[in-house]
Amino acid sequence: MKYFAIFLIIGGLIALFGMFAIPPAYASFTDSILVQVDDDFRKVYYNEKNVDSVLFDFDSSSVVFETGYNAVLEIKSPKVYKVGPGPFILKNGEEIAPEYTSDDCFYYINIETKTPKTIELVFTFWPEYPEIIEGCEAFIVSPLKQFKSDIPIHNIQCKEGLMLIEKYDETPACVTPDSKQKLLERHWTVSPSYKVVGLDTAYVGEPIKIAVEKLGWNKCNNYDAKIYTISHDNVWGYGSSGSCVTLDPPKLSKSTIDVPRNKKYPIIETTGNYIFEIKFGHTIITEEFSVKNLISKPTQNTISVFCGPSLEQIRAESSIDILAPRHLPVGYSLKSTDNIHPGIILLNYARGNTCGTDAHTLEDGKIEVVIAFSPDAPLESDGETFLEQYKTQYKENNVGFQTSVVDSRFYIIGVNGMIQQLVDNDRIYDEKWIEPTRVHVFDEKNSAGYKITAHLPLYEVMSIAKSLSEID
Repeated sequence: MKYFAIFLIIGGLIALFGMFAIPPAYASFTDSILVQVDDDFRKVYYNEKNVDSVLFDFDSSSVVFETGYNAVLEIKSPKVYKVGPGPFILKNGEEIAPEYTSDDCFYYINIETKTPKTIELVFTFWPEYPEIIEGCEAFIVSPLKQFKSDIPIHNIQCKEGLMLIEKYDETPACVTPDSKQKLLERHWTVSPSYKVVGLDTAYVGEPIKIAVEKLGWNKCNNYDAKIYTISHDNVWGYGSSGSCVTLDPPKLSKSTIDVPRNKKYPIIETTGNYIFEIKFGHTIITEEFSVKNLISKPTQNTISVFCGPSLEQIRAESSIDILAPRHLPVGYSLKSTDNIHPGIILLNYARGNTCGTDAHTLEDGKIEVVIAFSPDAPLESDGETFLEQYKTQYKENNVGFQTSVVDSRFYIIGVNGMIQQLVDNDRIYDEKWIEPTRVHVFDEKNSAGYKITAHLPLYEVMSIAKSLSEID
């Protein structure tokens, strides 16, 4: 009996200490997920029965399991991220004390749920340097594998001595400083740039013709787009699974992506501020815009409007190269021309028809390009003198302006238009352009002057003016 009692005591102590030292019998784990806290990568291993999804939440540094009915979840979690004396687990947002054991490197956790639950394994309350435990596994995985694990590209880590770059195909790579410089010289690390257009003319009940202009190394129409209110209530969404082709050999190219591609543009029935969001892979672009009341829709004329010769005919008869803008807001195209006399040409761009018996009056929706030159002799001027003349004029009148020089040939200067706020009982309910934006361009090669006017923001008209250049 004496030896039997001692045996029972020893057995009990082994069982007690085993709760904290010996991994359970189910230690052969079938799945894993990569996690990151600060610059450290680890894996959480798990077995699961009736678990619908598993993901790592970067914002809360936690692994989130969504369970179904009668779920059994077995987890092997690194102790290097511990928050307190044991694993920190939330079930539907409430802290629980699950059954677990541990060894030097891991917690072994067993959780069962009868009904669907959200189980969250939390590593830190806030980003901080983890406690390093010698002899426990750690990972520096390839940048591409990190990228495919949905780790944001700015959080991807490289081995010591290497530097992170984003390649032309929008994937990450780790390279030596010398290689990075060589790639920079060849433009292989240029990230794509995106610009959302069409949101400046958003009116209640009217289609919002959204497009995204992209400068990048591939042509890709895969995206997810949505519009939501400032309070994050969704009002519209669209996803495209079109083709995605990286140019080979690599070539930087421009493209315009209509959103949506089938031209079924969103229509919003309530005025207010909204947010447009579009996601290309790991890149998310957001832009806030306002939906306003359309005070006066274009009305139909009852007279016939003559629109002059074609641009091709004007160019054939001109003594200089007549340039037309290659960049226009979505929906705009050349609608009419007028050869006023041998030295002045007028080009009108609009969203609707401006010629014939069904022409519409589009005062606020017209982009007017006036080209002035001397057919007999070049102007006695140059680009720098041209800029200085306008700068002096604008400064004397306390007018703000913006300038640009394109390839030392096109000298551009512009001033923003004027917008009047419409007020009712001290409440601003809409805005209306009362003066157009004016941008002047001097083409030093042809000694020709261009004046572009439009009821658009200055940055938009400056972009139109720069697109007169024949240089990409």
